[in-house]
Amino acid sequence: MRIELPKKDFWYTGKDSRTYANVKNGILYIVGIEDISWEKIAMDITYSIYGKQICQYCLRRAERISIDHKYARNCGGVTIPNNLIPACRRCNGTKNELNYDQFKNLRTMKDKKIRESYRRNIIIKNERIRCEKGFELHRKWIIDKIDISEVIVMDNISRNENKKYLKSIKFIKEYRNVPNPLVISKNNILLEGHSLYLAELDSKLEKVPVLRLENVIVVD
Repeated sequence: MRIELPKKDFWYTGKDSRTYANVKNGILYIVGIEDISWEKIAMDITYSIYGKQICQYCLRRAERISIDHKYARNCGGVTIPNNLIPACRRCNGTKNELNYDQFKNLRTMKDKKIRESYRRNIIIKNERIRCEKGFELHRKWIIDKIDISEVIVMDNISRNENKKYLKSIKFIKEYRNVPNPLVISKNNILLEGHSLYLAELDSKLEKVPVLRLENVIVVD
């Protein structure tokens, strides 16, 4: 799939001038992936698209705007601009594990009991999804299954006292699925999901779901 990119010039600098990301001819190039944060790049792109003043849920101007995942992290949501949106503190705090459309629906409900019932039903539905297939994301996002050996890891990652790794191992054992896809560049470099990748290796999974970003290229 192709991620959303700013129409205007975009440039993100990492720790120094040798690590950066920029958009050129509709492609996001990343240089120095070992020392640059994919999460920060994705969030910076999101702010570049939407701005930093208006909550995209309530459409009000707010002093404190943060980035929210349209599909929540604990429901399989990944950190890509298509899944990120600026939100005010109140909306971000009350959305929880509802997805973007579900939260929009909830906001139209005036009766408190109806709102509470709707939220409970969503939580039950999400647990069923975890049991049946691990996660569910936007139907237009293309999730591929590839050999885990095809994923290229440029960073040094460790299992030691890694809460994300332990959480992923627990999820795989409990649900016999994975909690979300790995996010990789067009040239198969791992961008997000390092702890999950280790958990998949240790769980001896041969095929793993990935979200390959066709307009993102990591430059060695």
